[in-house]
Amino acid sequence: MGMGLGITFAIFGAVTYLLADLDYGNGQKLGFASAWFPGMLAAFTYWGWKFLSENQRLLFIGNINFWLGYVLVKFFFAYFIGIIVGPYKLYKMIKEVTVASKTNLQIARGRV
Repeated sequence: MGMGLGITFAIFGAVTYLLADLDYGNGQKLGFASAWFPGMLAAFTYWGWKFLSENQRLLFIGNINFWLGYVLVKFFFAYFIGIIVGPYKLYKMIKEVTVASKTNLQIARGRV
């Protein structure tokens, strides 16, 4: 759980930072308000990729063109699946952290 959450925040931070500092003309910066959404989509693509890789049991043999095409098509699908799976996974992880902290508090108080 912790590694996936860390990777999500790292991708979000890197993409948002790079896009927020992007100069798109006349010395104007894109800014954080416009860069956070593409950053979230990039971070959720990670979860889409993991979702697509969970049930993959096939071994393909092919040349470099096949593999480049495969990775591009998988990335394309991971982007759109990540829009659905990413927020769910993020919600699930945050919920687990809150439940764990409440349980830890109850243990400290001697109620569990």
